[in-house]
Amino acid sequence: VILAACACRLRQWHHAASPTTDEPTASESEITEWRVPRAGWIGGCVCAGLLTVMMVQTWWGPAFAASPWESYRKLAREQQAARRRTALDTHEEPFDEMARLLEATVASDPADARAHIRLAELYRRWFEVLQRDSANAMTLTQIRDAAIASQFESPESLDQWLTVAIGPNREMLDKALAHTRRGLQLCPLQGEGYIYLAELAFLEGQGEQAKPSYINQALRLRPRYGPVLMAAGSELAMAGNWEAAIETWKRAYHDDYESQVRIMEIMAPVVPAEFFMENFRPDRIGMGRLLNHYRGLQRQRDVQIIGRRYIELTVQEAEANPAESLPLWMSASSTATLLDETQYALEFNRRAVQAAPNDFNARQALGNKLLAQRLYTEAVEQFKWCLSRAPNDEALRQSLMAATKGMHDGTQQPVASHVPVDPTASVPR
Repeated sequence: VILAACACRLRQWHHAASPTTDEPTASESEITEWRVPRAGWIGGCVCAGLLTVMMVQTWWGPAFAASPWESYRKLAREQQAARRRTALDTHEEPFDEMARLLEATVASDPADARAHIRLAELYRRWFEVLQRDSANAMTLTQIRDAAIASQFESPESLDQWLTVAIGPNREMLDKALAHTRRGLQLCPLQGEGYIYLAELAFLEGQGEQAKPSYINQALRLRPRYGPVLMAAGSELAMAGNWEAAIETWKRAYHDDYESQVRIMEIMAPVVPAEFFMENFRPDRIGMGRLLNHYRGLQRQRDVQIIGRRYIELTVQEAEANPAESLPLWMSASSTATLLDETQYALEFNRRAVQAAPNDFNARQALGNKLLAQRLYTEAVEQFKWCLSRAPNDEALRQSLMAATKGMHDGTQQPVASHVPVDPTASVPR
């Protein structure tokens, strides 16, 4: 429409600039003018209006979907950063808020394939978290294997079994499957969608034979994506090819948090700590998660091995980043306490106080360690400092009284020399 208006205006300028003569020029005699009746102009305007409405409808949805989508992406990045910062598997994600934002996105723009696949992945993870606290705490893999092994005669019997086995949490799986299907219909090139189909297709009655084809399709589309490699490794393990499975899992381990957790769940119960550390080479955060996982398995020998390596990596990072070393020194101290290395725990706590002299929690923890080791003079100093900041804390007052009494009773231990913290030589082995 704009180009047509420009052409019309140029034509008008041309006529205005032409000399006025009684006889038409040769060029003007060759021009044929068309006069459009009023009905034609009206019809043209109506068509232009309809085209405008169609264009607005096409872009209206994506425009409204942009705001919740960007809010979701910001929240997802924050959650990913939070998972990477902590070595413990205790980070709680705001699944309800993330689902609300993604549902608002697909409500405004039903053709957003990315949002559908993200919703499928979100509902799948949300289901796993809900299952941990349910009466029948089965993982998705266990439910899938049990459903396939049962060989139900009809979809109705499968539905009844799933309702009894999972309860209300089944809604999350149904939503995950629906959004996976819709996302792949809109964009079949989203490789992770085929991994979700491989895990969820049993809800539609598909058997074990469907899984390899979905995984192969995912590998062709995203050969370096962690969840895809994780699923491919699982298939190799089920086929008995453990060497190839471990090589595939090595590539997946450092890709994302969920792959790390799943590999730990599979490998930790059946391999010693040395094997896991040698093959997967976890960083400090990964080593902390591994330590926490082996603690849950009550494997004390492995806890000792992993804990010492975790302390070594933590000390290295703390010394390389003095400005951010407080939480690192405190983490090293708590891990040394776990390993019954009280001298190292005390020294790491001292280093934490040196890094942040005004940190209340670090000084209180140091005072408690000094009191436990009967180093009363130094403990009194720490408790007095804490009480000057929290004069109404009765527990601190009792600790100060105990340290003062011990100092006057003459039961104080000799002042211990500080333990060196060279991570390559001094960390307990």
